[in-house]
Amino acid sequence: MSDELEPPVNAVQSAKTSYQPSFFANTLGWSGTHCAVGSFEKGENAQNKVEVLGLDEKRQLYKRGEANVPFPVTKIMYAPRSGEDGLFATAGHTLQLWKTTDSAVECVKTLTNTRNSRNSTPPPLTSLDWSSDHNKIGTSSIDTTCTIWNLELGKVETQLIAHDKAVFDIAFSNNANLFASVG
Repeated sequence: MSDELEPPVNAVQSAKTSYQPSFFANTLGWSGTHCAVGSFEKGENAQNKVEVLGLDEKRQLYKRGEANVPFPVTKIMYAPRSGEDGLFATAGHTLQLWKTTDSAVECVKTLTNTRNSRNSTPPPLTSLDWSSDHNKIGTSSIDTTCTIWNLELGKVETQLIAHDKAVFDIAFSNNANLFASVG
């Protein structure tokens, strides 16, 4: 009899994998075999990025593409059931929708919170969440608001002052018309 223990037949085996981006990674989002990583670089000449990674058959991460973004990314989330099209959203100073192709990351839509039109730069978004029906994204912001975006129209569906200070996070329930925020 061997002194070594054999794993149970139904044991789940996992492999550790890692990836070192060329920047300080601040946020990430996963969807099946896709992973997107966002940077948080400060300074006047800082260049922030979103890198999209793939997972190969050996379960190793590799860079599929990258895109420059003007401001730090605070949240990345893939669309529910995004499949191989790799549709994901990022929050920063704007809400951006991205699509991943074989070797590129393309911004397909930029939605800007224009509540405070006196500022040339919109207030930073702190988080986002997709609605259960996948037709809306809710964002939270340091300007005390929560904004619900209609993705088909590319417009604000509703915006409300949610707190008396910055709103840090937002989450939809299973009901696409019900969300909560914290701030």
